[in-house]
Amino acid sequence: MKQIINFTILFLLLIITISGFSQTTIWAEDFSGLSDGTTSVTGSTANWSANTTSSKFSVQNNVYRTNNFTGTWTSEDINISNFTNVIISVDF
Repeated sequence: MKQIINFTILFLLLIITISGFSQTTIWAEDFSGLSDGTTSVTGSTANWSANTTSSKFSVQNNVYRTNNFTGTWTSEDINISNFTNVIISVDF
């Protein structure tokens, strides 16, 4: 009986430890499923737009592509106030 209790306690501690190191994706955009030529998205899970003087920017083959981009790429407001150690990454 003591071994069952020890195993149960060990198992619970392991679950708590693993959940303490989990990562949560707060916001992401991978441009998949968007039509070629898309330059903005509203009303989906990720809202974004680009404001530029160059017309050479859009989604192509599920990737956001640009050439000599001068402008601003803007997403919706992303509330990170309830999170700590936030990491922001962009893949080029």
